[in-house]
Amino acid sequence: MQGWKQTGWTGSLLNRYLLFRDRKGVVTAFVGIIAYALVVQFLLFAGASLLGLMPELIASPFADSPWLRALLWANAVALVLRVVQRIYFVTRLYGWEHGVLSVPRMVVGNFINFMAVARAWKMFIAHLATGKRLAWDKTMHDFPSADGFNNRRQRLGELLLSWQAIDPDRLEAALGESHAREAPLGRVLMAKGWLDEETLAEAIAFQTDLPRGRLDLDRLRQDAACLPLETIVRHRVLPQTDTAQGRTILLTASPLVDEVLAEMSALIDGPVVEQIVREGEIAAGLRALRGVDISAPSEAGASAPHAPARSVPLIGDLLIEHGHVRREDFEAALQHYRPDRHGRIGDYMVAREVISLAALDNVIQEQRRLQAALVATE
Repeated sequence: MQGWKQTGWTGSLLNRYLLFRDRKGVVTAFVGIIAYALVVQFLLFAGASLLGLMPELIASPFADSPWLRALLWANAVALVLRVVQRIYFVTRLYGWEHGVLSVPRMVVGNFINFMAVARAWKMFIAHLATGKRLAWDKTMHDFPSADGFNNRRQRLGELLLSWQAIDPDRLEAALGESHAREAPLGRVLMAKGWLDEETLAEAIAFQTDLPRGRLDLDRLRQDAACLPLETIVRHRVLPQTDTAQGRTILLTASPLVDEVLAEMSALIDGPVVEQIVREGEIAAGLRALRGVDISAPSEAGASAPHAPARSVPLIGDLLIEHGHVRREDFEAALQHYRPDRHGRIGDYMVAREVISLAALDNVIQEQRRLQAALVATE
């Protein structure tokens, strides 16, 4: 209705047809409910006729109309085609149970749409009459409440869309990437520059109902001894002790699976909790434990107490992101990696023939390019 008022019917014939398709719902929603009422009336008349309770009525002038019969058949074919398509695609995505349920949901959806359109008419007429400002329900900027999830973890893409952190086209493009099944969705979005680390960390923390953490490099160097270095590298987790509460905090960019959490708890004395940090903080922490200088260029090599705001991705992330190795193959080789014996992880992967030397050279060059871009912006 707002579009009709503000832009009218402009553009080519095709554009006007698309506008008509978009706007006809303000009328057809009511027509559909009238049709349901007529169906109920028809069933009542049919039942009364079967019971012999139907009075004599004047025959409709369209009773023997061939064009009306043809129109009804065409409508029936279109409806059956729509139902079959809906069952097929819903079954492919969600299983046969939801495929069958998609048919009655069409009816429920029509009534919901009717109520939404009726409310829209009420709000729009009130706006025209009183000048009251219109507010779109679908574009509210409040963060969603966990109360509405009904114990179902919302997918990361759905959550980012509801936060308006990305748009649907970019999400679709990221999910369509050939390596998206290997690299996490968040990494794909960040690699394309469509999402920043802070928003990703906030979304993962909200999605998993875990608190946000913050990496303290000085504390990390003191507390890292509570876990073997190979365990820290393999699971990409950074330990920090919380002496005030007598617990150990495991900083991670994504929640640990139950088996890994149990492994960590067996190695650490005392209670263990998880906190979500940025991908860059994990990369900075791992580099710090390997003795790599991660300080910002402006600090002239001074050791910073906290991780930099941004960090260049690790070799492993870039190898997976660029499709040089499958994630499961990389993680399987990582099970036997020992930093003190095997040295740099890239050389280790080449020696085990997990990746080629050309692939390693390619991601090293990419790391240098990203580092140069990072330095240029600071």
